[in-house]
Amino acid sequence: MAGMKKIIRKIILLLSFFFVNNFVCSAAGMEVVKNVNSVLFPQSLILNQNIQPLDKGYIDITKPPYNAFGDGLSDDTKAIQQAIDDAYNCNLIVFFPANKIFLVSQQLKCITAKISRKFAHQLIGSTKGIKPIIKLKDGSFVDRNILVLFELTDKNGNSNPPSLYGATFRGINIDMGNNPPVNGISMAGAQHCVIENVKIYGTNFNAGVFNLPGSGGGVVDLTVIGGKIGVVQNEYRPNPTLTGLKLENQSEYGVKVTESRGPVIITGFKIISPVIPSDQYRAIYINNVKSSEENGHIDHGHANLCLTDGTIEVNGVTGKAIFNYAQDVTINNVYFKASEVIESGVANPPSKIVKGNPIQWQRIENYVFTSQLDKSSVYVDGKEMNDRTANFQLFDQLIEQQPNIDYIAMHTWERLPSWEDNNIVDIVSDFGATSENVNDTDDDGLAIQKAICAVTTLGNPDFGKTVFIPRGHFYISKPLILKSGLKMIGAGKFISVIQASKEWKNKLGAVLESENKNGNLLLSDFAVLGYSRMSFMHIRTANTLIRDVVTEIIRPKYKAYQYLNPSEVPYVAFSGYAGGKIYNLCTDHIPILDKLEKDIRYKNYNLLSLQNTKKPLTFYQLSIEHLKNSPQMLIANSQCVTFYGLKYEMTHELINIENSHDIKIIGGSGNYLLNDPKDIAIIVIKNSKDIQIQNLNRKSTEKAFKEDLIDVCKYWIVNELDKVPGDFGVLFYKR
Repeated sequence: MAGMKKIIRKIILLLSFFFVNNFVCSAAGMEVVKNVNSVLFPQSLILNQNIQPLDKGYIDITKPPYNAFGDGLSDDTKAIQQAIDDAYNCNLIVFFPANKIFLVSQQLKCITAKISRKFAHQLIGSTKGIKPIIKLKDGSFVDRNILVLFELTDKNGNSNPPSLYGATFRGINIDMGNNPPVNGISMAGAQHCVIENVKIYGTNFNAGVFNLPGSGGGVVDLTVIGGKIGVVQNEYRPNPTLTGLKLENQSEYGVKVTESRGPVIITGFKIISPVIPSDQYRAIYINNVKSSEENGHIDHGHANLCLTDGTIEVNGVTGKAIFNYAQDVTINNVYFKASEVIESGVANPPSKIVKGNPIQWQRIENYVFTSQLDKSSVYVDGKEMNDRTANFQLFDQLIEQQPNIDYIAMHTWERLPSWEDNNIVDIVSDFGATSENVNDTDDDGLAIQKAICAVTTLGNPDFGKTVFIPRGHFYISKPLILKSGLKMIGAGKFISVIQASKEWKNKLGAVLESENKNGNLLLSDFAVLGYSRMSFMHIRTANTLIRDVVTEIIRPKYKAYQYLNPSEVPYVAFSGYAGGKIYNLCTDHIPILDKLEKDIRYKNYNLLSLQNTKKPLTFYQLSIEHLKNSPQMLIANSQCVTFYGLKYEMTHELINIENSHDIKIIGGSGNYLLNDPKDIAIIVIKNSKDIQIQNLNRKSTEKAFKEDLIDVCKYWIVNELDKVPGDFGVLFYKR
């Protein structure tokens, strides 16, 4: 009898995975299927379900059946790898407890052949106590010389970075030991792939991170101490974004960039050379060496660089900070202590060199360089500064000034609440919500709203606590009202899900509707699912922090589905008191099933809308793609908005900026063309001032455009006075 039950379980599991792989997996939208039911877990997990925090969404690698020691002496490789494999197949998170050192001797493989926006490898460390450490045993043989490898492979076994989604490595330090050829972590991925709150160090190793995520994923709060190189970027990924980066004592380079799509964007950083650097050492080295030859020269729309808010210190009287072979480079508010700040344009001697001071801090407010190969545009206050026939360099005079701001702290977050904390309320165990595996027909919105009100109501016993959404899909039939002061977290961005049970009238509000108040709000690690033409989030609260929150569509079961709403609202909106920091927001693919009528513009139908905002609002790595309407993003009557890293795709106007000021867009790339003569430009600016746009480029003939479209785009940027040509990248635009 037991044998027959085991066979039945295997058949159910195979059918379940077959259904997921063959009927609901796609690059467009999350698979709206139930989380893997616990009855389908491996028998070893089922036997330990009362010990493991499975209902919360985690596998604890120190608990049975894995029993990793974490004593720094016993080899935990096998135990961790088994937990990684089980967690992926069961749609769970691998959890590393605090105060532990996990010794490993082989590569940890976070590898899949399945394209999915539901299943993802997620490894997260505890925030209570000393951060957990993965320690590589000295002299280990590691596959491909990468210790922790996140990778999607195609049917031929080749890496497929553009379709790797959702990978997460957070809150775990890596001790590389004495392993000279080995790199710490590699995550060449796309939307929602993140490396966060990580420190990498060791006696002798090659690089801390070898290839970064892009396209709506990013790296936040990364420290690398030692090694030959801090970060290597040698993969065709759009706009890899490093926010809060500390590099110290690398023997060759702090950051080495030889390939990326568009710029590598580094914001809030501190780079320090060895005490006695070698003649070869550079804090940053950029040289495009992988792109194919086009028209007799390398395509220099790749491997560019944006630096903002940081310090670079190169010791020695001949220390050199940045080597730039011939890439587009922008620098904003960076302090240098080095004999030479930057050398650019070696492809066309003589080089353009900016001298520094090895014993005195100097600050440079703005610097731009474009090579004669790139021919990128530079416009300042209506004047075209370069004719694109030679290397061009423009920079403000360096001034002697001591840095007195912690720029890493400015652009990152402090410790955020965790499911381990004592002062949390669980929407299931404390307020009665039920996951889809328990009840997929009830309205969980009542329980969730009750929890929200409890933690934000002064005098309530739960006031000030954090709302925790455990593993599960939780269905709601009307908007959740997010009160000011709310802290709401999930287990993981594809595992804890708030899902509209039906399409409701847009006038009722977004799936998540925040309070319009000068307060604060925290949202982290969950997904918001709604129907096409609904609004997913409307944020109106000051001091908001959103980290790794996914927005995806619910696919109608029938092709003939009739939408309740017209195309009339933005998918994600910020208005009123809205302000704060938004990390890794992706509105791509949300409307891809919604076929609009031709030649009609839908007012306020945008992927992202910012209207009437006055508080500082910063986006780190934003993905805007695939809306068949102009514009995809609207900024109106707003101020103090900054974007670091923008991925874009489509054939309609990308951004309209209207009646706004103090707007900055730093670094971006994507497939982009305009095929409608009514569209004016990729970015249209009206009655606005203090607009700064840097280091954007596009590819208009990408094979991904499967339709036979003609690029009629004449302009990148148009306002009342300027018209920036659309044939070249935009290196620097200021008006």
